[in-house]
Amino acid sequence: MEEQEHQRDDDFGEHSHNENTNASSQFVETSSGRSKKRKHTSQVNTLFQSFNDAVVQFGDRLKETSAELSEDIKFELDIKKKTLMIPSELSKMTSLNQLERFTAIDIIKDDQNRVMTFWTLGEEEREAWVRFMLSKFG
Repeated sequence: MEEQEHQRDDDFGEHSHNENTNASSQFVETSSGRSKKRKHTSQVNTLFQSFNDAVVQFGDRLKETSAELSEDIKFELDIKKKTLMIPSELSKMTSLNQLERFTAIDIIKDDQNRVMTFWTLGEEEREAWVRFMLSKFG
């Protein structure tokens, strides 16, 4: 009988030890699970922040590029408008015959720099410059 009690005590101790080990393992797993969850959440937050930063930088660069494009488009439209006005301005130059006006239109329209130069000159200088362009390219 004493032997049976001793056996029961051993069984109880072993059973109790197993329960403690299981509880301890569960705590470790739970703790480990929380740690993994925190680590995963931290990684997701870092990834999200990086993505957000990239989107903000992309947006800023897009604004800059858009502004540059807008300026380029304005410049091109200005050149086009000024180019279209050249024939009427040359028709005011009475010292030019028709063939000279046509040649001057062709020479000036051929290059944006020439168009800009034509319009930056004062009216009194334009005719002299057109004659110069005719002698150089005509």
